[in-house]
Amino acid sequence: IATGREMLRLALKGKQRGPISLPQDYVRVLCGDSDSIDSATKGDVFIGKDAILNQSFSVVTTDDAQTIIESYSDHSNLQRLYGYCHLDDNISILVLECLQKGTVDEFLSKPNGRVQLHAQRRIQIMLDAARILHSSKQALDLTSGNIGLNLHLATKVCVPTEIPKDSFPGNTFSFGILMIELLTGALQNNRSEDRKFG
Repeated sequence: IATGREMLRLALKGKQRGPISLPQDYVRVLCGDSDSIDSATKGDVFIGKDAILNQSFSVVTTDDAQTIIESYSDHSNLQRLYGYCHLDDNISILVLECLQKGTVDEFLSKPNGRVQLHAQRRIQIMLDAARILHSSKQALDLTSGNIGLNLHLATKVCVPTEIPKDSFPGNTFSFGILMIELLTGALQNNRSEDRKFG
C-alpha cells in the first residue's frame, strides 16, 4: 500500500511519464470498498480518495485498458490518467484525475450553471477543446458531457474508457455541436448526453 501511494504521489507531481501500474491492494484502499471492486463490471465509476495525499480520483473500470493506455497522450487539456490496475483477464481499473466541478453539460442544464459558465469561460473551453482536437492522436468524444472542469475551472477532456471506432470525423462533428451549445447556452435537444467517459 505504501509503495502504491508513493508511486501515485510521484505521478501527481509529474515525475512519472505516462500511466503507471498500481498495486491492487493500494487501489482497493483508494476506493475504500473492496466488495465494490470485486463485483465491478465494465463502465463502473467510483470516487477514490487518499487521505494522506489529500487527493480525490475518478476510478473507472474498463475492458480495454491496454488500448487506452497505449493511445493515451499527456496533454494539458486531457484528463490525467495516473495509473491502472488489472483486476482479472477482462476488467481493469483506471485511476484518473477527478473533475470536481462537473461537466459542461451539467453547467448548461442548470439556470444558475449558465451564469457560472460566463462568456469568457465558454470561449476558453472552445479554445482548449480545439487545441486538443488539433494535437491529439487519441480518439476522443468532444461533447459537453465529456468535457469536465477541475477545481480551478481548467478545461479537461475526459479520457475515454471505450475507444470509439470512428475518431477524427466524429471528433470534428462533436466539436461543432459543442461550439453551438456553448455559444447558445443550451444543450442539443435540451438534455444531458449519455456519458461514456470517466
